Amino acid sequence: MSRADLLIPYAPMKAFTCACVLLPVTLGVGLASAEQAAVRVVASSELRLVIVDAARASSARDALHQAFAASLGQTMGAACGGPVAVRLKCQGADQAAFALGNGGCHVVLALGKTVPRPLVLSGTTRLNATLGAGRNAQEACLIFANEDEGLRKLLTQSFAAAITDPRFLDALDGGLESAPDPGKGQKLASTAGL
Repeated sequence: MSRADLLIPYAPMKAFTCACVLLPVTLGVGLASAEQAAVRVVASSELRLVIVDAARASSARDALHQAFAASLGQTMGAACGGPVAVRLKCQGADQAAFALGNGGCHVVLALGKTVPRPLVLSGTTRLNATLGAGRNAQEACLIFANEDEGLRKLLTQSFAAAITDPRFLDALDGGLESAPDPGKGQKLASTAGL
């Protein structure tokens, strides 16, 4: 017998060695897979909204974002017959486009003079509204994926009502709800002599 014959294992011995090594590994993976196969699915009526705003960060800007989220949640809730919570986050255009593309958010609202270039995405719907007039005019663009037909219909139906909601418009104008109502007998400050 040569030295080469001693190094080559016999076919039965090779099969036994493979079975001894691979069988425990295969069973271990199978048991681990069975334990991980239990998947828990949780549904939520929460809408994830990302706002891209060209304005500087301020309490007025935050109030505007909160007012839009509340208006959108209320109009969507009225349309679908149940409460809709809107969780909002303010991000840059690149981050918002990434979140919309990978399912990190359902919808993006872009506020500014124009829609930021990263948010011009294929496979999305864009609903536009012009806020203000003249030099102060800005565009509000609601952007969402076309994948969910029910969400697309609901957002299309709710956007106009949300953008014209008095709470949102008051926040856009800087909080006019705190101004006195002349019809209630309150006197406004006189501007004579200015």
